[in-house]
Amino acid sequence: MLEQTFVARSFDRSGLGTLAPCSRAPGSLSEPGRDRSFRCLLAEAFAGTPSLRWRVLLGLLLVAGAAGRSAAAAVSWAVDSGGSWHVGANWSGGAVPGAADDVTIDRPSGLYTITMASSAACRSINNAENLAISASVLTVTAGMTVDGTVTLTGTGDITFSGTQTLGGTGEVVLSTSSNNLNVTGAGSTLTIGPSFTVRGPSGTVGSSADGLINEGTIRAEGAGQLNLTGTNWTNTGVIEAVSGGTLDLEGT
Repeated sequence: MLEQTFVARSFDRSGLGTLAPCSRAPGSLSEPGRDRSFRCLLAEAFAGTPSLRWRVLLGLLLVAGAAGRSAAAAVSWAVDSGGSWHVGANWSGGAVPGAADDVTIDRPSGLYTITMASSAACRSINNAENLAISASVLTVTAGMTVDGTVTLTGTGDITFSGTQTLGGTGEVVLSTSSNNLNVTGAGSTLTIGPSFTVRGPSGTVGSSADGLINEGTIRAEGAGQLNLTGTNWTNTGVIEAVSGGTLDLEGT
């Protein structure tokens, strides 16, 4: 037995609409085509009172709004000067990047220094300038490309959440024993790309419980100790100590 209900085509301010028929077996979700099933379910809601119809519409609008807010956005450095990562006016859109954003720092007019003094997060980052991270953690979830320089000082860290690649033609400089390039997440791996350099006198590259692949150059230079650690880590690039630098290779 088929039950006839209606699908709303348009709405006026009274909450009533122009309706078109939709038929299916009562309680059935199995009619061919997901669109028809969904239309019939909506039609059942619209068969109620005008206030119920508006509540359904409001719910759909709230869901759509939440989906829009969670979508990744492209955010770029917007000024021809250096400055603080944490100032919204320095960024396109006038707001500091968030954890779901893809960040680009690249100003053709010059080479500028962007400073990060408290922790921040983004989805991905493409940096062609100088990024200085001190006493803070930058967390990335979808990869990092550096064609400029990222310098870690104080207790500055970069944490890669999940398997990712640190690539580009630039470098990361670790300055103190408190600086780390971490990877987190069970079974995750950090890959250092083939044209990339990680260097410095001290600090740690990798995480003891996760994978590390070096395809680029890791260089210990100057007084201190640079630690490399990981599980099942591999090297197809260059690992070296120069100018009195010391390397400590840990893990398997």
